[in-house]
Formats: sequence, C-alpha cells, structure tokens
Amino acid sequence: MSEPVIDSNGNLYVCTEGGVVRAIAPDGSEIWNVHLGGVAWLTLGDRGRVFANCDNGTTYALSATDGSEIWARTGMDTWGHTLVVPDGSVYMGDARGHLLALDPSDGSLRQDLGGVIGYMSVGDDGTIYSTYMRGGEIPTLRATDPSTGQLWSAEPEGRTVARPTIGPDGTIYATTLGWDYREGVSAYASDGSLRWAFHCDGTDYDVFSVAVGSDGTVYLPSADGNLYAVNANGTLKWKSWVAYPNSTPCIDGHGRIFVACGDGNIRALDPDDGTALWTFSPGYGSWSPVIGMNQTLYTYGTDYLIAITNATPVTIADPGLEAAIRDRLKKADRAVDGSRPGVAGLSRRVQ
Repeated sequence: MSEPVIDSNGNLYVCTEGGVVRAIAPDGSEIWNVHLGGVAWLTLGDRGRVFANCDNGTTYALSATDGSEIWARTGMDTWGHTLVVPDGSVYMGDARGHLLALDPSDGSLRQDLGGVIGYMSVGDDGTIYSTYMRGGEIPTLRATDPSTGQLWSAEPEGRTVARPTIGPDGTIYATTLGWDYREGVSAYASDGSLRWAFHCDGTDYDVFSVAVGSDGTVYLPSADGNLYAVNANGTLKWKSWVAYPNSTPCIDGHGRIFVACGDGNIRALDPDDGTALWTFSPGYGSWSPVIGMNQTLYTYGTDYLIAITNATPVTIADPGLEAAIRDRLKKADRAVDGSRPGVAGLSRRVQ
C-alpha cells in the first residue's frame, strides 16, 4: 500500500497492491475505488484532484469526489512522486532524471527542465529541492526554480538517498549515508550553504527522511535502533531506543513524535526527552504513520489501514480483527493526546 495522503476534509487516499486507488472517509468507509493497473504514488492537487504516478508509465489526474479520470498521460516513463507547486503546476521526474512540467488541465508536457532529479520536495515559494544518487555519480542536493531552472547544487557527504525535508524556517535537510555507510543529516540554508552536519552511529544501506518540529528540532531514524533528536544548531538533544525505526516519523500538533518500528509497534515519544508515552502493536508490520484531522493517527501495512483516535469506536470491516485491535488499544498506555483511557481504533482491510 502507498503512504496515505489526506485532504482538508479528512478523507484518505491510498493505492493498494494491484494498482487500486481508494478514497476512504474518516469513519473508515470507502468512498470510491478505481483500478489503474499499476502501483501508484499519490499526490493531492488543487481543484479537487488526486494525481497518481503509476509504475506502468502512466500519470493520471483523478477527481477526488468520485475517482473519475480527468486525464491520463501515457509513455512518460516517470519515476516516484508527483509534485504540485503552490500555483497548481504539476512536476515530476522521469527515468532519465529530468524534471518535467505538465499542464494540470490536460497533462500535456509544458517543459522539460532537464537537470538530475531524484527524490523531491517543494518549498512554500515553489522551489523544488531534490536529492540524487545513482550508480557512481556524485551525490547532489539541488534547488530548482520551475520558471528559470537550477538555482544551486550542493554535494553532501556520502549518498543522498531520501527525500529532502524543509523546516519551518526554510532550512533544507538532506539525510545522508556516508561512504563508510554511517548515517547522518545535513542542514542547508536557502542559498545552498551548509549550516551543519550531524552523524549518528547507525550504518545501513537504507535511510529515511527526517521530520522537523515547529521549534526546528530534527528527528532522524537510524539503523542502530534509535531515533535521534537533533537541535536546530546541529547538536544532539537526545536519542531514544525505538527498536529499529523503519520509516520517517511524524509529529502532531503538540510536538509528540510517532514512529513505526522494526518490531511491528508504533511508538509515541515525548519531544522533551524522548521518553516513550505509549507503544501500540497493530499485530502487523506498519510503516510511516501520518497525522490527520483531529489529531487522528493513521498507520498502514500491506493490506490494512488503522486509525488511532480518542473518538467513540467505529465499525470496522472484520469483526475478528475489530476485537483484536480494540483489545490492543485498551492496553495502550496513553492515547494520542496523552489522556487515559479511551483510546479507540479503526481498522480497515483493503483488498
């Protein structure tokens, strides 16, 4: 299943195995589904559109209301996520590493900006930041103005193999994997100058993007089993054992950090010192938790989606699974908002 994306009404959009895009309401009911024939990475656009970039070489614009196709562009040989910049324009990378601009109204190619583009994020001003590392090429962090082309590029130490993260003050963070396979994160100013670099003890081939709190604290998941909290000046704030984080953490409106762990659990951590607030086991391996409306926490696996909330329990698809989920939720130490008891869960099997 793809990472869920959430619209302003709290509806979730996911792509399940087999290339089925599904829209799911906050209560867990399915709104619509459409079969695209390829696994897709989803992005929300303006004017009620969902963009699906499929591994079968087709990019779709779908109506968020009913899933109907607005347009489809084939033969793109695109790669990874689609980006929608503040003016509604659609950008994506292709297999060559070129940055492509599409007309959001019909999917036609507006411009091939060239460059070397990999994992991408977009700033509030529309600047596109990308990390790139393929083969033996020099790793780069690039900033691209969609109107004029490349602004600057930097060469972080080691490989840059995760999507860059943009902090609340505009700082750009690139997760790195050193040539000795030591993990870290580098912070760059908006002009491309290096502010600081931090290295942790983990060594692995896989690294994940960092999360950044409203105070500038950077949360770095590491293969050494810890989550590192790094101050805005690049010094260590704390590290907390979380049994090998397997995805980028997320942060709620109160600053609490949620991370999916290699032991199958979801952990909630206190931002002050990394103390575990609660641990929840969905009974399956989970990835990248995301925060929705009303501080609802969503986590997902290969064929399921779970919501952890303080609301009244809602009906879910599988009665047996419902009982198991509720039992585990009752055993959770604390709810998402820190209260106890009354954690309720919603789980939906997606076929």
